[in-house]
Amino acid sequence: MVGYVTEAAVDKNWIPKVSGEELSKLSERIRPVVHFNGHGLCHIKPVHHFVTFLRDPKLDVIADGLEDLCTITTFHTFGSQIYFNPTAAEVLAQIPPEHIDKVVAFEIISNPEKDGGLYQSEVSLKAGYHTAKTRLYVAKK
Repeated sequence: MVGYVTEAAVDKNWIPKVSGEELSKLSERIRPVVHFNGHGLCHIKPVHHFVTFLRDPKLDVIADGLEDLCTITTFHTFGSQIYFNPTAAEVLAQIPPEHIDKVVAFEIISNPEKDGGLYQSEVSLKAGYHTAKTRLYVAKK
């Protein structure tokens, strides 16, 4: 099951370290997308990569020409277990190296607020992380 975490599977660095310069470059090329009612999948207006992008996102443009690549498990720090505030920086840092050059967008498709904690694990919560399922997209050929 995506999102299932055991203590044996986790080291102390849940989210890889990525420089601010690298995050800036990645965030110019890889953008979050969300579903807007009546519009479908859309890019949102940019926010700084260290600011949550799911709180009151603003529609930018419809995200045409995207194709699913894969779904990954991502971890997101929290100040409180009841608020899910992912940042683009957290997602960008967790895109697998074999996909980083192909990915152009990502969408959090499952999260603790949306699913009532369905994909949360006690291990990640005790360590201070929410768990989400994040879909990665590439440009259609």
